Amino acid sequence: MSDFTVTPITLPPIPDVHSGTGTFQSNNWLVGPASVPPPGNLAFFGKTVHVTTMLFEIPNPVVPNWFGVAVPPGITDFTSVNIFFHPTPAQAGYHDSEYQSKAGKWSDLFYYMERLGYQIDGAERDQVLIMPFMTEARTDGGILPANWQQIIPDILTGVRNALIGDDGTTVTAQALVVSSFSAGIIYSDSFRRHAPGISSVLSEVWDLDGNLSSFQPLSQNLRTTAGCRVIQYDQIPSNDLVSFHVPQPRWVDYVDKPTTVGQVHSLIRDFMFMHAATITAVGGEFAPPSTGTATHTATHTATFSGTGTVTGTHTGTGTHTGTHTATGTATHTATAIGPGTAVPVEPAVPIQPVGSPVAPSSFPPAPSSPLAPAAPAPIGPAVSTAPIAGSPAVLLAPTVPSAPPGTCPPPPGSCASAELTAIVGSAATVTQSAISAITAVTARRRRRHGGLIR
Repeated sequence: MSDFTVTPITLPPIPDVHSGTGTFQSNNWLVGPASVPPPGNLAFFGKTVHVTTMLFEIPNPVVPNWFGVAVPPGITDFTSVNIFFHPTPAQAGYHDSEYQSKAGKWSDLFYYMERLGYQIDGAERDQVLIMPFMTEARTDGGILPANWQQIIPDILTGVRNALIGDDGTTVTAQALVVSSFSAGIIYSDSFRRHAPGISSVLSEVWDLDGNLSSFQPLSQNLRTTAGCRVIQYDQIPSNDLVSFHVPQPRWVDYVDKPTTVGQVHSLIRDFMFMHAATITAVGGEFAPPSTGTATHTATHTATFSGTGTVTGTHTGTGTHTGTHTATGTATHTATAIGPGTAVPVEPAVPIQPVGSPVAPSSFPPAPSSPLAPAAPAPIGPAVSTAPIAGSPAVLLAPTVPSAPPGTCPPPPGSCASAELTAIVGSAATVTQSAISAITAVTARRRRRHGGLIR
């Protein structure tokens, strides 16, 4: 029994910041996983992504007492958890004195749930993302380290109950990621060092550009202190495979090219979380609901006696959940014993594809070939290097540049080569004015949502 009561609450949307609690979708830019390991330019593609966001509250005057949650659609296993720590908030105008009442900007911080949740869906990963709202003063993690074994299961159980129903059991974390962005590594470090029993479930630590923060040594020494696999991103101009190095020159093909170290810092948050979720070993892969097509070869064998309808046995490869449209050939074998006619359950005719991909007019040209998942993050000695010159900053801005409504390309690897050729050819006709419009909108958003956080 926990010393703290954890209750789901609703949060209304804040225009131009976040959509509040609920289920949402967005046409977003995502990074091609195979392009992330250096060298070479990063590649991007458009995709419609989805997320359900929730907020849990502890009514006591403690820190943390708000916990944002993001889950992708189609999730059925709630035991793989990603506890994410945002950067230290005072530098962006979040005041500790307003924390308990959640006055000022504190409700704005919920925008992380959409931004990171969309990336988990883009990676099609079965993970529950939980973000504790931390104050500037409680870099020790507040009440979370000592009470995580009660608080986190209460949240997971609440999420499970809300999404698929209460079966009377308590959901516990079986595999855990502790992730952080920028100076959030101070909370990550404190939590991992002081949380009892965490070593039994901690599988990975993700560090998104903590090297460019006020706590750079924690990032540089992470591989010797984490005690588990480390997935790390930084702006070091190097091609070694110790970390994933994504300095400014590698972003040249992005629709709104960064011009400062601070802008790249923000983009690492907005894109590399998906890459980590793609190569992680925590959580299984799932096939989210979509209108795309799948190819299956099935065999139905039925045996019956007399007059009636045969009930067949479906034998296939892999796990197929929900309703889908199949392209391919279905083979049905029926054996009749005695009078009557064998009737297969499904028609023995090829089903035509539905919803063939159409190149959206608002995206840049699609990748010329399917992008395979990158290899697991390499593990090696810590990199010791001086901070990168520039203004280390991350905008606490709400929206990753999104593509206007339209049909998005399917996920990497899901198209036949002929379809990819058609996508590339069509997308190549995008007018310069459309590209300029996206860039202009993104630039306006960047200017509108100022604020530094490191």
